[in-house]
Amino acid sequence: MRQENWDYSAPFQFLQSLGFHIRRWQENPAVQIARDLILHICLCSRVIEAAACKVIVLPVIGDDVAVQLREQDLSWKDFLSSGSQSSRSDHYSPVYQSIDSVTNILFSSGTTGDPKAIPWTQLAPIRSAADGWAAIDVQVGDVYCWPTNLGWVIGPTLLYHCFLNGATLALYHGSPQGRGFGKFVQ
Repeated sequence: MRQENWDYSAPFQFLQSLGFHIRRWQENPAVQIARDLILHICLCSRVIEAAACKVIVLPVIGDDVAVQLREQDLSWKDFLSSGSQSSRSDHYSPVYQSIDSVTNILFSSGTTGDPKAIPWTQLAPIRSAADGWAAIDVQVGDVYCWPTNLGWVIGPTLLYHCFLNGATLALYHGSPQGRGFGKFVQ
C-alpha cells in the first residue's frame, strides 16, 4: 500500500549524494529508485569488466564521484588538475587512427529498454562539428551553453560542436531548473 504522505525527498537527497541523477518520476518513486539503483550498479560493473584503459568520471553533485575508482581512472576534478601539473610542449604530434577507431563510449540510461554502451567512432567528432556549424550556426568566438548534463547524448556532441568550430563551451555544474542557471546564462 502506498503512503500518500510519505516524504520522498530524503531518499532522493541520499541517492543524489551517491551520484544518481534524480528525474521527475512518472510512476511510483520507490519502484523507480529501486530500478535505477539496480541498473546503475549493473552498468558500473560492466564498465569495470570491459577493462577500459582509463575512465574520467564526472560527479553528479559537487566534487565527489561517489564510486570506487580503479587505479587507472580519474575523477573529473583530478583530470582537470592533472593538466596544470604536466609540462606541455607547444607542438602536438597527431596520432592517426582508422575511421572506425572508438573516440567515446556513450552509455544509454535504458529508458527505451536495457542500458547499453554505444561506441562512437572517429567519424562522430567530424559529423558533430559539421552539424553544429550547419544546423546551429556555431562559429569561432561564440559562447555556447546548453542546459543538459554532459553525460547525456548531447554532452560529447557539445564538446565537438564547440572545440572543433572554435567556440567556447559555457558549462554549468548543477541543475538548469533554478535561478542559478538563469544567472549563469546572463
